[in-house]
Amino acid sequence: KANSVGNDANKVFSSDSDSLSLSSTAMDDDIHEIDLAEQQQRPEVNKNASATHSWLHYAVANFLSPVILSGWARPCIIIVSLAWLCFAAAILPNGLHLSLDQKLSMPTDSYMLDYFNALDNDLRVGPPVYFVVTEGHNFTTLDGQNQVCGGTGCSNTSLIQEISSAAVYANRSWIASPASSWLDDYFDWIDPSGSTLCCRIYQNTSKFCPPDSTDANCTQCPVYLDNGRPNPIDFYYYLPQFLHENPGSNCPKGGKAAYSVGVRLLHDNISNGTLVGANYFMAYHSVLKKPDDYVNALKAARYYANKVTQSWYATTDDYTKGPIRNNSVFPYSPFYVFYEQYLTLANEAAFQLGICLLAIF
Repeated sequence: KANSVGNDANKVFSSDSDSLSLSSTAMDDDIHEIDLAEQQQRPEVNKNASATHSWLHYAVANFLSPVILSGWARPCIIIVSLAWLCFAAAILPNGLHLSLDQKLSMPTDSYMLDYFNALDNDLRVGPPVYFVVTEGHNFTTLDGQNQVCGGTGCSNTSLIQEISSAAVYANRSWIASPASSWLDDYFDWIDPSGSTLCCRIYQNTSKFCPPDSTDANCTQCPVYLDNGRPNPIDFYYYLPQFLHENPGSNCPKGGKAAYSVGVRLLHDNISNGTLVGANYFMAYHSVLKKPDDYVNALKAARYYANKVTQSWYATTDDYTKGPIRNNSVFPYSPFYVFYEQYLTLANEAAFQLGICLLAIF
């Protein structure tokens, strides 16, 4: 009986194993059929994918990449890149010029080219440059006058003295002439020991005599000097007349022609008098031919203006940057507005290139 039970169990297990074997064989056949179907479809998919690639992809994948990644090309590329980098760094200080040549902006048959060539060949002096003293400078004190004037007793670091010293080295300072000084001419005009035909008034009146008048009633202005300079009351009282008087053969120091628009007079509400506002001292740049000359002239003018202002305050601040401050000096010339952008061009380009390289690497 036990043997019959064992035989029955063996039959059951044998039938189950046969069923599992048949099932696994059928599953393997199905997987094999799926693989065959995928293999039959794959060439068509690859063919469609390759058809979507452009000629550029084909050229890079089949020609450029193999050449660049080859064993002999990689060291050559590195050597050429380093050599080009060294060459660019070598010519950068002298070979790279900022700004744009104004001749390049004109057509070849433009009459402006003849004008520019005439400036290069025939011009003997450059554009005017105005050193502007902003409002707030005290012209009535001895120290305030000595900080600006250029005559006897003036400071060696005064505005006029600095410009005069710069004009001696015009090839480096780009300043060709000393600056005209309304303050020094005013001192000569008002000086009672100077020409008797400059500052004159009618006797027993406050009316000024014309510079070419020969009236016997004209007498010298009653000016009281303090250390060789007019006192504050006389300084402001006679200044409007100096700026209103025309120069002549008898008195060439009249300031109307040269300084009437160069000195701004303000009304003082407290003393009901006159104050000196913004004023300028005019000089000339040396001859400027190339675009680099204009940029260098602007840099030099700002250097001397900032140097003078620093001497007034004994600081190291750069007063030519940021908003214009009271009692400071800044230069101006008609061409500055066109070349001011080139002063920071190199730094801005280096900063932007650095940002790009940082983003890449």
